Amino acid sequence: MEQEIYKIVEENHKISTRSLPREEVGEIPGSIKTVINLLPKSIQTIRLVAISELDEQACGGTHVKSTNEIGAFSFTKVKNKGKHIKRIEIILND
Repeated sequence: MEQEIYKIVEENHKISTRSLPREEVGEIPGSIKTVINLLPKSIQTIRLVAISELDEQACGGTHVKSTNEIGAFSFTKVKNKGKHIKRIEIILND
């Protein structure tokens, strides 16, 4: 898995964002819907972060503009978050 992620990072995929009304985001299939259900109902505009055609998720954090900006990293932990869903924790190497 680590080698596959390094490959994706090196491929220099563009990172983009868009904001949509909560109800539109709720109609998008996949894990985005799960995350939306965890947000307070008062949040009506959701920011989505996409890694080119690979993935798109709701996120309010800070992001790089392309995957090659990430550089070297090491895995610290892999957690099972459900069927076919894993959360990977990494540290960035100097």
